[in-house]
Amino acid sequence: MEIKPSSGFNIYKANARSAMNCENSVGKSVSSAAPNKMDTISISAQGAQQKETAKLVSSITKEITADADSAKVNALKTAIQNGTYSVSAEKIADAILNGLFA
Repeated sequence: MEIKPSSGFNIYKANARSAMNCENSVGKSVSSAAPNKMDTISISAQGAQQKETAKLVSSITKEITADADSAKVNALKTAIQNGTYSVSAEKIADAILNGLFA
């Protein structure tokens, strides 16, 4: 599976546009409110979801752009070339589940 760093940015742009639309609609309703009423702030489920999406995009972007440890990469290359590299399905499943439920 090919992961492109730009895909995270595209998600961010879509959420930014959505947030701008929400701000525009909130601004209109606030300006038409009576001056004697108190201000209230509420975060919609959509806003909370956008925040979580932004966190996820940030995390993925950091992970994708982080430099790999050259010693570890060389050790993996050597193990693959020697035929001694083995993949543990259990470790992969644990890593996936820990990533989903962390």
